[in-house]
Amino acid sequence: MTHQTRYWPKRAYYHGMAASFAMPWWPERYPNFRPEEFAADDGSLLILVEAADALQAMRTEFGAPLILNSAYRTFEQNRRAGSTDTSMHPRGHAFDIALHNGRWPGDPKFIAYDGRALEALARKHGFNGIGRYQADYDRGKRGFIHTDKRNRAASWGSW
Repeated sequence: MTHQTRYWPKRAYYHGMAASFAMPWWPERYPNFRPEEFAADDGSLLILVEAADALQAMRTEFGAPLILNSAYRTFEQNRRAGSTDTSMHPRGHAFDIALHNGRWPGDPKFIAYDGRALEALARKHGFNGIGRYQADYDRGKRGFIHTDKRNRAASWGSW
């Protein structure tokens, strides 16, 4: 976790290795997410507490599982994902949330989520960076919504 740019003081973040957050307080505060879901590929974790709290509030209100495609990424991992160094993922402010319940079409338990409804919920809980990535199941694209907490509003893509 080197060269991370933080917008807020260090105490405003969870930072360290995801395994170090396997403590009794974690499931009490985040009953629907494990620390590993927020972590980079190498197990490191940097997440703005305010963003994690907003994600849990969003999940509680949504009432169904939210599958995280991505949360914190190291800068190297972020570049491999095709993103830029200005991304909110290496800063610990972003979540990419799947537009489904983790199943594929054809599975009787598959449920597709409405991107507009998730966007409205994300905005309600203070996420002001919104990226819209539509699903195209015929081409293997599941679709997701990017949510982040940044210092200005930003949005891209369309439903």
